[in-house]
Amino acid sequence: MDQNWDALSLVAGIPEPRVFTAQQRLFGAAEPSLRFWHDAAGWCPSCEAVFMVLEEMHVPYVLETSPLAGYMRPGEVKPAALLNIRPNGILPVVELLDRSVDDKSRVHVHAFRIIEVLAQEFPNHARLPRTPLRRACADAFAKLAENLCYSVEQQGAPEVLMGHLEHALSAVDSQLDAADPSKAPWADAWNNMQASDDGDGDDSCFGGSIAAGPFLFGKKPCAVDLMMLPWLERLEANLLPADLQLRWPAAARLLCAAREAGVCSYSEVGCDLQTLLAIRMRFRPEFKFPLQEPTEINQITAYAGECDQKARVDAAARICANHAKIAAFSVNGKGMGSVQRDAKVGHRPAAVSAAVDDGLCLVAALLLAHHGESVGLTLQQEAYRGAHNIVVKHDRLETDAAISSLIFLSNNIGVPRDMAPAPADALRAHVRLVANSLIKLLAGDQELAAL
Repeated sequence: MDQNWDALSLVAGIPEPRVFTAQQRLFGAAEPSLRFWHDAAGWCPSCEAVFMVLEEMHVPYVLETSPLAGYMRPGEVKPAALLNIRPNGILPVVELLDRSVDDKSRVHVHAFRIIEVLAQEFPNHARLPRTPLRRACADAFAKLAENLCYSVEQQGAPEVLMGHLEHALSAVDSQLDAADPSKAPWADAWNNMQASDDGDGDDSCFGGSIAAGPFLFGKKPCAVDLMMLPWLERLEANLLPADLQLRWPAAARLLCAAREAGVCSYSEVGCDLQTLLAIRMRFRPEFKFPLQEPTEINQITAYAGECDQKARVDAAARICANHAKIAAFSVNGKGMGSVQRDAKVGHRPAAVSAAVDDGLCLVAALLLAHHGESVGLTLQQEAYRGAHNIVVKHDRLETDAAISSLIFLSNNIGVPRDMAPAPADALRAHVRLVANSLIKLLAGDQELAAL
């Protein structure tokens, strides 16, 4: 495949619109019912919870963004329109657009209060069970979701809360311990529903078999499941690898199922582990991100080759449409690992940006390539040949700095800010493949030279 931006752009096509970057979501309505203010970076879990519930409710709304206070650039300010209705600028904020409502009742803040208001104002759209006992149970477990939020945000001990959630997700015909109602205000509602389940059999309205799926009421996630997800993903990121699965397997199944495309809006607006790691390490310049060692290139190649084709094409389309800015971010942007990258780039950012742009062109070509059955060898061969062209075109210092910049990029591709999880995963894998091919080439690797 030709490795130039014009040819690659023709193959990749125009990037599809994304929910996270949309300006309005009308769902066929003539006009919106509310305005939703969320963070521009896609890093706020409270905004994420409201975003998902709005998407599942299909209430027509328009979107506005504001930077989070902790991530504002020098001189940057929050939008005046937000400060007019929320003077402290804290997100999320939902503004009802019904002018018949008095001004004090139009603006709502705090994620869990917003979600309660949405269910009250738009009852026909509420993603909650419609039968009394199940609805009472959902309302009660919303308090568990809120308590989980506070526990995770404050780096507390979530064992009791997660134990109750695990029980609700995995146990059928059994009771929660209601000995201390102040600690488990949801126990009575859960026990009442278990004793006399009034489910109406309609899975679309959360009335089917509880045992039929990974969510609180079976096959589909209700608003309460969605409210849990941002805090479960944060909890997972705070633990050791695989700890969530080992300690709370039912909660891990819920999170994994929600991440699958088409299950719910989480796959469009949720974060992933790599993004959360990058957020955590953003303001720790002493942290050294793990370089992919040259000996791991076979593993990286195999992983890149297994990425879903649709995800690869989506990632390639987004690179082709914005490659110059992506190259500039790779060389100059702030994020995890910027200190190590800056030490390599030095005073040659323009020359390094040109080398990075060539590297991104190779990444896009590999994303769009069809590798057939011999995925590993063919992909490695194409990566090496493209890397060889970069080394010939740029001097060693530029290439070395480009490698560091590409690794920086791979660690700072944000979900959902930049793209959905699957395309981001594909992009990270292919960027690392190119970076590692360059590393091995500069090191004079004989194995790659023989490809």
